[in-house]
Amino acid sequence: MKNDQTYDASPKPAHITIFPRGPMRIDGDYELRDTDGCLIETNGNTNFCRCGNSKNKPFCDKSHERVGWPTDDGF
Repeated sequence: MKNDQTYDASPKPAHITIFPRGPMRIDGDYELRDTDGCLIETNGNTNFCRCGNSKNKPFCDKSHERVGWPTDDGF
């Protein structure tokens, strides 16, 4: 069986979404580095904590659901 699909390896620009009462999500191709400049492996989409309560900072662990983040944060 012949597969006519081709793989597009071109970079996909990063797209940032800020969820109301939730994380900031980055999708696409980007590099994430820690404070020492070491590359942190991502899978092409990452949710970052905005509430400040994550136990896995800078990543979101859904703590915003537990703490009842207020609705008037502008997002």
